[in-house]
Order: sequence, then C-alpha cells, then structure tokens
Amino acid sequence: MHTWIKNQPSFECLQAGVYLKHHYLRECHDIVNEIDSQEASYWHALMHRREPDVSNSNYWFRKVGYHP
Repeated sequence: MHTWIKNQPSFECLQAGVYLKHHYLRECHDIVNEIDSQEASYWHALMHRREPDVSNSNYWFRKVGYHP
C-alpha cells in the first residue's frame, strides 16, 4: 500500500471511485455501502447521481456535509 493511502477505508473509497469511473455502479455501491465515513458518503452520493437517483443522491450529499 502506498504511503499516501493512510488507511483501509480510504483505499476502498479509491477503489469505489475507479469502479464508478468505469460505470461499475453495483461494485462501487457494494464498497461504499459498507463504510461509514464522509468520503464513502461522497462516493455513495456520486454513484446514485450517476444512476440517476437524484433523491437518494441528495440524501447522501446531506450526510457528507462540507467536502473539500
């Protein structure tokens, strides 16, 4: 694992982002659904926006709060 990946959930969120980029929505959802973090909620929101499921996406964006 690279030094810029500080913990396992961060690495899993990175994996979810790669899945999302390549349109593997189910795989992305499976990962972020198991992680309780601001970063996972962000990816979860993006994944639902891609479906599109805007109301579900908005729910997850509200859970994110401020995200740089």
